[in-house]
Amino acid sequence: MNKTLSIAACAALIPFVANANPSMIGKWSCENYSETNQILATVTYQENGKSKGNFDVTVTESGTEVKMYGAYKATWSKEPTRLTETVNWIDIEELTINGESFIGTPTETALEDAMLAEGETISEIIESSEVTFVLQDGEGNISSCNKF
Repeated sequence: MNKTLSIAACAALIPFVANANPSMIGKWSCENYSETNQILATVTYQENGKSKGNFDVTVTESGTEVKMYGAYKATWSKEPTRLTETVNWIDIEELTINGESFIGTPTETALEDAMLAEGETISEIIESSEVTFVLQDGEGNISSCNKF
């Protein structure tokens, strides 16, 4: 009986052990909402430590609404409880401030430069499976992602 129970107990734990450090390789849909921000993104994590994706951001603060849509490329690495990403290319394709377009202006260039200058970002992985993960950045913002 004890031997059977031990084998059954081990078998019951297999799904948890198998997903203790699930892969992030593939295409994901992510979202992050706060009082002032709405960020929607798709990202494809590749085995070679590179990623690429699109973002759709709305920031509303002090009566100003900024909307951006664009694409980016980054490098990434994952430890069991931490995701590190560094954006190394960005292209803002649409940018409006209070409804007025700022594409092709110094404002667009300054925003792209500022996003690239952020450098390495580290997020804690607070939930993870083969089909979903939840991140918390250093400012406490929560992002949830689901696999396509």
